Amino acid sequence: MNIMKPALIYALALLSFGCASTTVPPSKAIRAYSGPERPDAELATVMESDDVWVTKLDTQSLPGSEKPLTSQNIFDMRVTYAISPGKHSLMVEYQGVAGTTPVFSYNDRAIEFYAEAGHRYSFKSNIAFFHPFGLQDEHWCPAVYDETSKKVVGQASPASDGGSQKD
Repeated sequence: MNIMKPALIYALALLSFGCASTTVPPSKAIRAYSGPERPDAELATVMESDDVWVTKLDTQSLPGSEKPLTSQNIFDMRVTYAISPGKHSLMVEYQGVAGTTPVFSYNDRAIEFYAEAGHRYSFKSNIAFFHPFGLQDEHWCPAVYDETSKKVVGQASPASDGGSQKD
């Protein structure tokens, strides 16, 4: 048996997962703005990270914010939203893994930031301490990161910020 063929197939499979584009143009993202369709150059995109998920944008629940695990998203459950430029308020939650233990936030955290047209935004989770029963507000301080300017443009307050308690 030629060991090279299975090894090559495995390597190509890993490469294809690793090379999947993380840049989604606004026209391909979930629309999270009101009004008529707009060209990509007039919008910004917000891409969830592997562990920080958006639950609300400007007090509105977002389509895609509930993420059941499926065979299509098992490797990447991140959602990208197209938003209008301007001031926005996001509610985010943490769902990740520490070692083999699932970790989640007890409360959603609020982050305000100003979105610029043509910019891409992602998240930094900024975990200070993993607790096996979940993250208290003081243990994580998520931030919005502008991928275009390479700067943090919004961050939850370090102390409790009145996030909404989950059921």
